[in-house]
Amino acid sequence: MIHFSQAAFWIFALSGGATSSPPAAVPVEKEPFHRPVFTNSEVQVLDVVIPPKTSTLFHTHLHDLLGLTISSAPSKNEVPGQKPTLEPADPEGEVWYEPFPSASTHRVENVGNTPIHYLVFQVLGKAAADAPASAWPDRDVGRVAFENARVRVVRIDLAAGEAAADHKHMTGYGIGTLTGGRLEEDKEPSRSVSEAGFVRWGDRSLHHTIRNAGDAPISIFEFEVRN
Repeated sequence: MIHFSQAAFWIFALSGGATSSPPAAVPVEKEPFHRPVFTNSEVQVLDVVIPPKTSTLFHTHLHDLLGLTISSAPSKNEVPGQKPTLEPADPEGEVWYEPFPSASTHRVENVGNTPIHYLVFQVLGKAAADAPASAWPDRDVGRVAFENARVRVVRIDLAAGEAAADHKHMTGYGIGTLTGGRLEEDKEPSRSVSEAGFVRWGDRSLHHTIRNAGDAPISIFEFEVRN
């Protein structure tokens, strides 16, 4: 993932050594390659797609980020007043978390030949220390891909026709896909997922079921936010 050097930014800002004003920055949700697809009081979901040989605008992050790498490429990360740093491509399917205790500004240039595609959750609320995680049964097909005090991500890989065991969500949660296909949730009619990316957000649920209704394997990620 692309790391944001907050320390470098603040050292530069406080030093007064700049010979020109730093470039204007926009809020991350206003940056053209960071497309908001869902917002509520808990999260804002961004579909981030940076085409090859393209740079974002300078943009500012105010909230912690929880992300899934769908596709990646080498990139340059530039903090105002600093030389850009080269970042290698991320592994496909990597789940990552980036905290922002204070505002941080940067821009990203995709220097590769394939798009950089992230599914990103901006965590808007304050952390709740007593918020529980999902209650997964002893026999399940999911595995925890990432977990800390604020968020939890479970990856579910399903073969064609396979279903995940019935499980609970004690907090709000998002469903994201690494691959396309067809999903059936809670015995409702299946929906087509034409490409990788965000599918939907759900409220807490005592019984959540997922089935791969397609004819090819599918990888699903459940993102829980403990606010």
